[in-house]
Amino acid sequence: VWDYYYSNLHARNNRFFANFSKGVDVSYGSSANITSSEFFSNLGNGLYWDGGGSVVAEDNWWGDPTGPSGAGPGTGDEVSSGVDFEPFRTSGTDYGYFDAGPNTNQGTLNAPSVIQGTSSTEWGTEPQKSILFDLDKVVLEYTGLNTTKQYDLFIIYFNADDTASIGGNIQDLTDGSGALIHGPYKLPSSNPILMHYQLPLSSTSSGTLRLNFNKLNGYRAVVSSVLLMERSTYGDTTSPTTTITSPVDGVYLNGTQAKVTGTAQDTGGTGVVSVEVGVDDGTNISWYPVTALHSDGTWEFFWTLPQDGNYTLYSRSRDIAGNLGTPLKGPMVYVKNTPPAPPESLSAHDGIGDSGGSIEVTWSPSPDESQGLIASYVVERSESGGTDDFSTIGTVSPGTTSFTDNSTTDGTDYYYRVVAVDLAGNRGESSIYGPVISIDNTIPDSTPPEDVTGLTATPGNELIILSWTPSVDSARDLVDQILETSTDGSTWSGAISLGKDTSFYTVTGLTNGNQYWFRIRVKDSSNNLSSGQIVGPVTPSATSVITVSGHITKDTIWAGGVYYVNGYVVVDSGVTLTINPGVIVKFGSGGHLDIYGRLDAQGTTTEPIVF
Repeated sequence: VWDYYYSNLHARNNRFFANFSKGVDVSYGSSANITSSEFFSNLGNGLYWDGGGSVVAEDNWWGDPTGPSGAGPGTGDEVSSGVDFEPFRTSGTDYGYFDAGPNTNQGTLNAPSVIQGTSSTEWGTEPQKSILFDLDKVVLEYTGLNTTKQYDLFIIYFNADDTASIGGNIQDLTDGSGALIHGPYKLPSSNPILMHYQLPLSSTSSGTLRLNFNKLNGYRAVVSSVLLMERSTYGDTTSPTTTITSPVDGVYLNGTQAKVTGTAQDTGGTGVVSVEVGVDDGTNISWYPVTALHSDGTWEFFWTLPQDGNYTLYSRSRDIAGNLGTPLKGPMVYVKNTPPAPPESLSAHDGIGDSGGSIEVTWSPSPDESQGLIASYVVERSESGGTDDFSTIGTVSPGTTSFTDNSTTDGTDYYYRVVAVDLAGNRGESSIYGPVISIDNTIPDSTPPEDVTGLTATPGNELIILSWTPSVDSARDLVDQILETSTDGSTWSGAISLGKDTSFYTVTGLTNGNQYWFRIRVKDSSNNLSSGQIVGPVTPSATSVITVSGHITKDTIWAGGVYYVNGYVVVDSGVTLTINPGVIVKFGSGGHLDIYGRLDAQGTTTEPIVF
């Protein structure tokens, strides 16, 4: 609609048609002189005037030989009282406007026959919302068309069926020969939209036009209104072009909506009138009209993001002459709203040998890092441990598994978590670790932490499984546990750092039939070492059977040999049980393995895992 307020309008050789309200609105004292133009198929007034100023609208076509309706004598588009509309043209563009809901038609073309479809006003009685529908396809047929002329087709689409969970309401449009007029198109569910299609001469060459509105997805095919009109001759046969400027190729997108922008050009032509964005999901391309097309050729489309996956974007544009540009391939983008797997094995301890004010934080990478999906790790800290009380204290790159917090106050409780941020910006939060304190290690301290307790050793095939209860760490300065091995019970070697929190460990690569002793010592941030807890002798054997039962509460590896499940074994949520190649797992009567966390059991062709 053209709105003219407090101004003067001079217009000649224009068309005002297919507007949802008025063709031209002249108000607030404005004046207008509109001649040699056409008004037809506007759902409100063709020309509205509020009585201020003056309006001359002579020598115009009003969509019917009898002239305008309203203040006029005929049945064409409505004109306001006081407008000088005479003389008017008695011929002009041939057209037919079909309101699908009530099955009414106006214009100079024959009304279409409804071959297939049922009328409904369930979403409203307005022409934009009353519909024809069918569970398979709606079929209309026009007859008596001029076989030497070409026609433009304008369609109002709207479908309020709630089909978001199944991919939306998608349909295409074919003619009587099955030729595609438009490809898969996702119909709007909130605001009706007017679409323009240029019919090829082959669609009407017999004098008959059949329109098949075919359901591709959703519950039914629908159409609200159809305007068929004779095409003007513009002398413009060159199609416009359009380019997507953002997003760029390879970008990751998350959230519910993404903004797509671009530019359209029709150099030397009649001008771009519409732009569409196509989304290729690998099966077909669905086309959507852009949200806004600006006078400088730039455009915007707010894309409602589909499910996670890879999508290729296309764009195409149409000019006033009806020329439709060839779809131009744009960027391939990744939609990802699934959070990454969080970092694992988070731990924190007082800085070693420092003067206080620091805590060392360590973790294992997110499993998604091996796929190149992690952009960064964000280290967060809280003094309460509440999930909403954390704030960022540092950000590190993928491949980094430690961070030093140099902003602590000695003796204050701190809680930590590490967040894996993927390439789309999604967050995978680790479990919370704490409380931890920092200590001034320049203050003399010669007392090591208390030893671990309950150290046990279970023999397997070329391996020993150790388990224990960690130190009570009453001074809260424990930083590591050290495992040493002996073959005589007195000479120790092969010290291995186990970390602060481990409570089990599998020693592999042992010789069956030999005796071994094991010692675990604990170390504090002042480098004091405990005397250690010893277990042994214990002898690995090829015939050893390891009996397991109960809950697995920490990441566990079944490294080798035979594991006998006595009763039940439950892998708790957030915990990974890894079964190495060659392991044999057998179940006793009523035995079962319940996985609430993660099971990683990958055998090989030469060393299968046997259950």
